[in-house]
Amino acid sequence: MNDDPLLWLFRLRAKNRGLAVTVLSADEVEIVGASTGTPWTIWLDNLRRRAEQAPRDEWRELIDEFLDQLSDADSDSASDAGLDELRSQLRIRLYPVEREIPDGLVPVRRPVAPGIEECLVVDQPTTVLTLSADRVADWALGADALLDLGRANLQAGQPLEVVQREVMDGADIAVLAGDEDYTSAHLLWLDRYPVVGPHGALVAVPAEGVLYVHPLTDGTVYPAGGVLAGAALDKYDGAQKPIAAALYHWHDGVVDLAAELQVSGDEVSIVLSEAFQALMEHLAG
Repeated sequence: MNDDPLLWLFRLRAKNRGLAVTVLSADEVEIVGASTGTPWTIWLDNLRRRAEQAPRDEWRELIDEFLDQLSDADSDSASDAGLDELRSQLRIRLYPVEREIPDGLVPVRRPVAPGIEECLVVDQPTTVLTLSADRVADWALGADALLDLGRANLQAGQPLEVVQREVMDGADIAVLAGDEDYTSAHLLWLDRYPVVGPHGALVAVPAEGVLYVHPLTDGTVYPAGGVLAGAALDKYDGAQKPIAAALYHWHDGVVDLAAELQVSGDEVSIVLSEAFQALMEHLAG
């Protein structure tokens, strides 16, 4: 990541303030606060979007403003900001289960689907902070209730934009896009959008920022599955915030694995789960 000038400058400015920075991915870092020693796992994507719209000679000012807000967050931690102070800022984000997590950090999390989990975060103007289980251990709500609150806060926000596309053999593919930090979480309440059929929906969650969906109504699931698989792999490869190279079956609020996507050279194999294979045969018949 030495070829990332924004990340390089961020680390330099943070070091000048006595902050310890560990880079986890292109836009995810762990920062240990200088005053309290409190570790924060944060995303830099908001900062990066602002930097992309500003001349490079203004980046240092943007980064310093960002670090000032982190300093305020660190001070809030020292004064034990609790549930009442942070309630309205709580959100959930979806992450791949297999990802790098800083030593000692145990997120507030629960499974969503095979390979995917939701984690509790604090939404701030310029960044997203991951809350640890230790941080909320004394709060009045338990982990499940906090995650439910994070979901409710997110649901109360702006809905995603739905773009409907027709592909080969009449199979409809919906592209859901919107908030670049939380789009994937809308998988959990997919039935709020006009993209679910009588048998649920086939969904790809390749990376943060987009959902690809096909309503399960009839035999068009076969061509739709191929299109979704290709779109998912294209988005997953090289994504800064990848989530899953797989297809999922959303039904009645439950998300099950529909198919694993296996790549060998230029060939892609769609390996269906037994349950989804049976459903596809039923729909095709």
